[in-house]
Amino acid sequence: MRFRPGMVGVITGAGSGFGRELSLQLAARGLSLGLCDLDRDACEETARLCRQAAARDYAASSEFLVVRCDVADADQVNAFADKVRRALAAEGGGVDFVAANAGIGSFGRFLDEKPETMEKVINVNLFGVMHTTRAFAPMLQQQKRGSCLMIVSSIAGVIAREDMSSYCTSKFAVRGFAEAFMMEMSAVSPHVQVTTVHPGFCATNIFSNTIVSQRGDPANHQTRSGGGGGRGGGEAAAGAAGESMLSKLAKVKAGNPTPQDLQSILSSASSHTAASGAEVMLRGVERGSTRILITPEAHVLDFAVRLAPRLHYSKAGQILTMLGVAVAKLVAPFTLLMKPGVPSPGYDRVLLALGAAVAAASFKARL
Repeated sequence: MRFRPGMVGVITGAGSGFGRELSLQLAARGLSLGLCDLDRDACEETARLCRQAAARDYAASSEFLVVRCDVADADQVNAFADKVRRALAAEGGGVDFVAANAGIGSFGRFLDEKPETMEKVINVNLFGVMHTTRAFAPMLQQQKRGSCLMIVSSIAGVIAREDMSSYCTSKFAVRGFAEAFMMEMSAVSPHVQVTTVHPGFCATNIFSNTIVSQRGDPANHQTRSGGGGGRGGGEAAAGAAGESMLSKLAKVKAGNPTPQDLQSILSSASSHTAASGAEVMLRGVERGSTRILITPEAHVLDFAVRLAPRLHYSKAGQILTMLGVAVAKLVAPFTLLMKPGVPSPGYDRVLLALGAAVAAASFKARL
């Protein structure tokens, strides 16, 4: 599909990160948007920025609906869909684009987490996507000119890692649901494109909205300072900023980082911002991609784990794969994909070759 002025889009988790950047870039293309987030103030700020982005060319035609919504609650999502239908939807009740983006993070070993932590992560990350899909899929089907449901998973939905069992569980499940639903839509409504996104390390604020379970103490949960929507940080963030990166990494290895430590590490490791990641997503949607990987490491890890899955989870395999990721990050600045908006199939070939070399080395090491 191609985004055009006058279309209607829906973004969940629009208060920050990918959700905000997707909203701004779609507003600049002339779309009217239904925006929801658990943090209404953050969502209102996104809408204000969208009005600015649309002001020059589309101020008269674009509308922005803001709704506070907990995507884990099916009733709230259905109410959001009803408001979009009444306020924004085209004649016949259709919408053109839905981004099921809302999510939360978690860090900690499974046995150190309270059961309600995993339930919360699953409810938001998985059932939030399913509630959004159930509420808006009929509206996408009604838009016969072509429409798209974009579901944001994660590279953690492709590979697993320790200390993220709940998060990986939710994102693997999102990937399975998205791919199954894509097949269903291709059979009954082929004009509805279903796209799954797997970002790697992007400089969003996901870890600022993360539940941390300290190792060995399931009663000690740390969430970020401030309300929902990914803002805040306060004194804890200031304290984390004063620590060295080695100190933060040591805390991660020991199993007792703060959300601010994780956020700082993510920002340092990122090759994409939320804005550039959102641009890659929208470009992929317009190309008709059903699966979008963002960042060099996402490409390498995806290929390596599929080629040598057992070895990938061994220490030797992970070391070799990380070397491949490091090389990919060095190569990336010289490729066109690091300039979002410029198609570059050659970049994918470079990363494919690197991933193949790393996976082959891993396989050979096993022998």
